[in-house]
Amino acid sequence: MATHPHPSVSIILPAYNSARFLQTTLNSIFAQDYSDYEVIIVDDGSGDDTAAIARRQGSRVRLIQQKNGGISVARNTGLGAAKGQYIAFIDHDDIWHPRKLSAQVKLLERADSGVGVCYGEFLIWDGVNPPHFPDSEVSCEEFVSDLSGWVYHQLLLTNWVLFSTALFRRSVFEVIGKFDRELPPADDWDLVLRASRQFQFMRLRSVVALYRHHSGQTSRRCFARDYQTELRESMILRYGLAGPDGQHPDLAKLKDRRLRSLLSFAATHAKWGSIGLAVQSLVRATCLAPGDARVWRTFISLGRDLVRRKLGDAASPASD
Repeated sequence: MATHPHPSVSIILPAYNSARFLQTTLNSIFAQDYSDYEVIIVDDGSGDDTAAIARRQGSRVRLIQQKNGGISVARNTGLGAAKGQYIAFIDHDDIWHPRKLSAQVKLLERADSGVGVCYGEFLIWDGVNPPHFPDSEVSCEEFVSDLSGWVYHQLLLTNWVLFSTALFRRSVFEVIGKFDRELPPADDWDLVLRASRQFQFMRLRSVVALYRHHSGQTSRRCFARDYQTELRESMILRYGLAGPDGQHPDLAKLKDRRLRSLLSFAATHAKWGSIGLAVQSLVRATCLAPGDARVWRTFISLGRDLVRRKLGDAASPASD
């Protein structure tokens, strides 16, 4: 770990009630074969032992505590405190490959300054089996070509950048600013889309992180707003379909992604009983792709759910 006041890499770890997984994640940072870094833990108003675990690390981490404001606010706090010329983020429940930082720093040091972000592949991890990476090394020579370079047109389809896999130049944030606090859970996608208008990206073929799946993840929460659809459409209105190099997304794939977002939102809200929101999303899906069988299957599924709910209500004894 860096002992001087100007580390090369600032690692920002936003934490909210993270005691269950935090130490394992920190251990994967401390196991890096690259040592010129600082770790900034932003405790976003936790009610558990998150801060106590952070303090037990001693000088290996810098703890910042604040009232709960959400992950984008915590990330922005970390950015404000960061001293490094490179910025890395890791979620409190993910795991890094021990050679992640060294490979990515090496790549960015030798790359043109127009390359602002290096990111990589990841594997989903259940957290039950011991963490395992398929390769002992991380290659900074092998890239996913269609997800490298100017990637705005690809990022319109979906967010290919898992933040725990990425390393950013500080200059990215100096140019585009920080995270939009109004957009969780899409604040990370918004940021990389804005970055992709100004900087090129490089995606390593190597697996550099394990993405832990568990029931408490933000990605599994049900939101009243369809952030995915809102963000994609707002970006298209703001910037158009073409990237800085003139590349356009595959229009068939873009339509499919739009439709999948609407159907996913509808299915999630139907499951949670928000029928009005589900129907609204399905109507939009019908307008987008009236002949697509997936739309009508979702309508039929929603209708069956409504019938079952009505029958269940009718069979329930009247309340006093």
